[in-house]
Amino acid sequence: MTSIHRARAAVVATGVALLLAGCSAGGHDAPAPSGTSSPPARSSPPHTPSSTASTGPSSAPASAPSDRATTPLPRPEVERAEVPCTDGRAVIADRNNTELTVGDCADVVITSSNTLVHLGRVEHLTITGAINGVDVERVARVTITGDGNAVRTGSRPRVDDSGAHNSVER
Repeated sequence: MTSIHRARAAVVATGVALLLAGCSAGGHDAPAPSGTSSPPARSSPPHTPSSTASTGPSSAPASAPSDRATTPLPRPEVERAEVPCTDGRAVIADRNNTELTVGDCADVVITSSNTLVHLGRVEHLTITGAINGVDVERVARVTITGDGNAVRTGSRPRVDDSGAHNSVER
């Protein structure tokens, strides 16, 4: 057996062992096992601790699955505001986690993050913030340097995107 085959076999064996142990390779922020186990979810003979019982972590799940329906969380209120277009320019800054409306404006700059913006007709839209949703009626040019932004428009703008995970949908 070559060293490549041995290495491949070791990786497969490790993966199978992790799968059977109920572990995952992902980094989850789950609490560490407490050393005590919950009662089993299905009926089974009761567990009787012995004098040689281990005090180490248990492989039993931390809690039994629930068949109860979950109630959706209430949607938080989002601040809504209008941003003025002054001398052909609107700047949306320090307005994180808000829903904003700007009418027609020649130049719109968005430096905020996690904001929903509704725009009218715009000549140049610049986005330096992250994770914004922008609905713009018509726009000639879009410049994006932030990440995770989504722009929807009824026009076909010239797009300059130097960020990551952005989209401009027409």
